[in-house]
Amino acid sequence: AVRLDDAEATLAGSALTMDRAVRNLVTVGASLDAALRAATIVPARLAGRPELAALAPGSPADVVVLDDELRVTRVLVGGRVLLDRG
Repeated sequence: AVRLDDAEATLAGSALTMDRAVRNLVTVGASLDAALRAATIVPARLAGRPELAALAPGSPADVVVLDDELRVTRVLVGGRVLLDRG
């Protein structure tokens, strides 16, 4: 849990990573497609930035590559590789 540094140690969020959230959804029975949509398209739309959830010519090319176990193997931001566990 992530908490504020106040007298009540107020709950401020979660330390759950997005790849773990996808794995959790698949583990409880969601399809991979539904889990990936929940992690990409839905948040982008809620943020008012639906273009961030699609790869298309001229798009930012922010990509996370997952392996067969849904673990991050590569991260690209703006088309540049930031992480490569390959």
